[in-house]
Amino acid sequence: MEKPVYVMWLCYSHDASVALIKDGIPIVSIQKERLSRIKHDWSIVDINLDECINYCLNEAQIKLEDIDLFVENSPSLMYCKDKDNILWYTVERLLDNVGKEKIMQISHHLAHAYWVFWASPFSESTVMIIDWQWNYKEDLTEDISEAKIFPENSESSFIERESFYQFSENWFKVLRKNLWKVHKSFISICWLWHMYEKVSSYAFKSRFDAWKLMGLAPYWKSIEENDFLSFSDSWEILYQNDWTKKYKNPNFDGKQLEENWEEYSNIAHKTQNELEKWILYLAKWIKSNSDSENLCYSWWVSLNCSSNNLIKQDSWFKRIFIAPAASDAWISVWCAFYGYLNVLKKEKAKFEYSDYLWKKYSDAEILKALKKYPRLKAAHESEICKVTANLIAEWNIIWWFQWSSELWPRALWNRSIIWDPRNAEMKDILNLKVKKRESFRPFAPSVLEEYSLEYFDIGNSPFMLYTANVKEDKKTLIPAIVHVDWTSRIQTVSKTQNKKYHELIDEFYKVTWIPMVVNTSFNKDEPIVETPEDAIRCFLWTNIDYLVLWNHLVSKA
Repeated sequence: MEKPVYVMWLCYSHDASVALIKDGIPIVSIQKERLSRIKHDWSIVDINLDECINYCLNEAQIKLEDIDLFVENSPSLMYCKDKDNILWYTVERLLDNVGKEKIMQISHHLAHAYWVFWASPFSESTVMIIDWQWNYKEDLTEDISEAKIFPENSESSFIERESFYQFSENWFKVLRKNLWKVHKSFISICWLWHMYEKVSSYAFKSRFDAWKLMGLAPYWKSIEENDFLSFSDSWEILYQNDWTKKYKNPNFDGKQLEENWEEYSNIAHKTQNELEKWILYLAKWIKSNSDSENLCYSWWVSLNCSSNNLIKQDSWFKRIFIAPAASDAWISVWCAFYGYLNVLKKEKAKFEYSDYLWKKYSDAEILKALKKYPRLKAAHESEICKVTANLIAEWNIIWWFQWSSELWPRALWNRSIIWDPRNAEMKDILNLKVKKRESFRPFAPSVLEEYSLEYFDIGNSPFMLYTANVKEDKKTLIPAIVHVDWTSRIQTVSKTQNKKYHELIDEFYKVTWIPMVVNTSFNKDEPIVETPEDAIRCFLWTNIDYLVLWNHLVSKA
């Protein structure tokens, strides 16, 4: 019997992760933060992924020496050509025992591009990556000799910020690279996502709160006139950095949001409009410079639902694929695939796309975890979906934990907090009990796909990638998920995607005639829970009513 071919991918970023494929098929992956319980757990100079490596090896029941190839991706400093003279490690690592001939690197934007194309249904496509600052120009692993480079006089130390590719199953080429020198300044805006981060720092204190701007934007009162961006005759985006002359009330201590509400909501609206305008501009550039009718699009900016709507409607492409899991954690899977195909020269294997690549926790492991907490009351329910649906209809909030978590920055099906969308007050109750989120941030519904068009203007959106308009006659029926602009970031649920979650919502529909529940991620001030014990601890920390662990209904005795 021929030995299986294993490729392991290691992503050293703010979403550090490890993935493993066997004979070209993804079998297991894990993000470092899920194990350490520290959000965005990483260190640019001393990251250690040994726990993640062992997690994958144990799940696959193999040893380190069984791996045929290791593919690494990292931030600029860890990948730069002088890294051996710059970096140091204070602890031994498993990879210290692996020969250098079995380890290769791939630059960051190419990693994203490779994953989104191979995850798509297309045999050829253009690819657009709008990212944060990553690899230096001199350290890129792709050939950019025939690509358009902006600015034309960029130095070798300039860093990639947006990248554009043409892909087919047998080859790819770089069409364009937008580069810029690294900036740490609060004032200077250097690339699209940087603009979003800088305004986030202004309004919310932290650049890591950038996603909040999309939720705040609809509360605007007046249109801000000054543009942050413009473009040259050569299609280069130019960044205007005199914006701070007008805005002089930064939220440095994180406590000024209410006092400067109108200013912050106006600038959020301006930033969202600028982002949408220039993403569409870049999409049209890539369409004008290729013959493809397909567009693949990825990274954190691709989780901006409002701009995704615009790309889908107005980008000139006939078919759009937006990466469902756009974080760095997910590229680990597909860049292992890169090593399998491009380095080991293996043929592409056929397999069914799945979001569930993390460990599958058994009923025995759940029972073992429950035994550690004798004060909890746990009952096995043969009709757990029906029982849970009735509890939700009685306005209870439920922690929902099922066998394997999704490799995804948003809760989808198996690690969720769920409740009744009919009660407008439930958002404030949940924020008081668990989330502690700002009041302007909306929650999303999980709606049965077969009923979606009765309530929204979108029939299929399984990954919360688009904003849907709520039908006029339904707004008062589901107030908990209707945003101030009468939209909702919906997740459609089908039987084929997740049979059990579909059954739960269907049971809720039978009781209430409402074919949806509200869904948010299963966590409190930490990463989404990974293990049954993580779920139990989180349940105990909060004043939530019930915990569902597979088919076990857990309450506080």
